[in-house]
Amino acid sequence: MDSKMIYAIVAAAIIVVAGVAIFFALGNNSNSNSYEPAAYDDSDVRLRIYGNANGDDVIDDKDVKTIQKIIDDGISDWKTGYYFADANHDGRITSADIDVVNKFIKKESTKMWYENSFSTKDSYADGVNKRIDSYVNYPIGHKVGCEYLTVQFLCVLGVYDYFKATDATMANNYGDETYPGISSIPSMGQRNALDLQSLEQMYKDGKLDTVIMWSGGTSTMYLWDDAVKSGVADHLSFVMLTCQGKDCVNGVLMLAAMFGDQSLSDKYVKWYDSGMKKLNDISFYYYDENGAFVETKASPYFALDNGALYSADFKTLYAYMCA
Repeated sequence: MDSKMIYAIVAAAIIVVAGVAIFFALGNNSNSNSYEPAAYDDSDVRLRIYGNANGDDVIDDKDVKTIQKIIDDGISDWKTGYYFADANHDGRITSADIDVVNKFIKKESTKMWYENSFSTKDSYADGVNKRIDSYVNYPIGHKVGCEYLTVQFLCVLGVYDYFKATDATMANNYGDETYPGISSIPSMGQRNALDLQSLEQMYKDGKLDTVIMWSGGTSTMYLWDDAVKSGVADHLSFVMLTCQGKDCVNGVLMLAAMFGDQSLSDKYVKWYDSGMKKLNDISFYYYDENGAFVETKASPYFALDNGALYSADFKTLYAYMCA
């Protein structure tokens, strides 16, 4: 047989074998690479940002696939199992939500809607619990003003150098030994009484582009309302996340996502989850009213003297700073 013919046959065989290999590697096993999102209870979600469609701790391509599945399958009751899929916060699930999530992933400018820490509180006179959502200008900037103890967020994320302003109370109560440079940092005004006009002026002066508000501030929601009505919220970002009490870990995850660098929260979340697991593994034993010896697990909550019930992460930000 002609040598050229032999080479041609061998080459063809190689191509066929390679093609079969590619088919089995990519085509035949395509199901193993597919992503099937599972519905979730939105009360269990820690990263409470619209666009976190699958409800886990990170915004990534899985959220794009989740939104696409909702669209493809025509899931009309998506709020029940995929509450945070509405990335652009317009009450519908469309390809526009995918566009927003892709902007999050690529760190491109857009609005990032989130459920702020007042979302399940009686924030208005009618006394009705309601979700209250806000937005930031994603990614938020690095000239951050922290009202009261919210500066702990920056410490935990390892971005203390973003700390550019605080309230007068914070500067008076804590010294440079605890928060370096705080004695000379610009003041945003009195705690719980921040003034929108003053904050806007600091923005115009190039001193501020993000404000993390103290969740215990009585004027917080009204300041946000005014910021939206005046248009200030479209260039000065307002972050309302609790840094003490329940769900501090939510705030850490969300703030890292707002900065556009979700890896900032990795160390704290790993430390937090490990600590909570150890707590939940602790057993207590006691005799019940029938004299039976009973084992029970440690509660993830504890009560203060005033009867208020707090989760075990009440001061985990400060504890992490001191660890």
